[in-house]
Amino acid sequence: MKLNVSKCSVVRFTKKKQPLLTDYCMEQIPLSIVSEYKYLGVVINSTLSWNDHVRRVSVKASRVLNFLRRNFRTAPFVLKQVLYVSNVRPILEYACTAWDPATKVNIDALERIQKRAARFVTGDYNFTRRSSEIVSALGWPLLSSRRKYIRLCLFYNIINDKTGIDKNKYIKPPAYISSRRDHSLKVREYNCRTSAFANTFFPKTIHEWNSLPSSIVTAPNTAFPSLLKEYVVT
Repeated sequence: MKLNVSKCSVVRFTKKKQPLLTDYCMEQIPLSIVSEYKYLGVVINSTLSWNDHVRRVSVKASRVLNFLRRNFRTAPFVLKQVLYVSNVRPILEYACTAWDPATKVNIDALERIQKRAARFVTGDYNFTRRSSEIVSALGWPLLSSRRKYIRLCLFYNIINDKTGIDKNKYIKPPAYISSRRDHSLKVREYNCRTSAFANTFFPKTIHEWNSLPSSIVTAPNTAFPSLLKEYVVT
């Protein structure tokens, strides 16, 4: 495989104030050192936090929402809702299994976009009424619970060999299964030394998977999505 050197960069993943500085070259051309890099639509930074990605996603989603507000202000309620669900929310959820944030500031930043969208859809700009009440009245779930649902659906597909991911690399049998507290598909949880690792896909989702009722994790693939949505999406 031949790489385009002009499109290659180096990111040092560290939180050290004085990291080891090493220069890298490709085809005798020095590679630029950057603090963040956008890969397949996801912004990865040197500290492995999702602040930069959430900020970019929020800006992009806000730009689209503002366009809809300008051009569809008088559109019917149903059309406005479809416009949000099909044009704004996908931006907020693209590849979220990889970057689902754990910090309140990032979670709230994403929820604010949906709250603004709720006012656009309903036309309710009475700011004495809380935005969260409007979202609830619309029956829209929190974006955080939707991300949890999406992650657990992916994990279900991984554990049932419905993806190209080799589950044996990441999923191990537990040391012990309690007949009283655990379900039969319990998975060994990761020992995480850092919060950055604890909040990545497998450690975070495995913990949630082990907390699900047996009736959900053992459900066939035709029933699992609806049962899971009823349980986790709020």
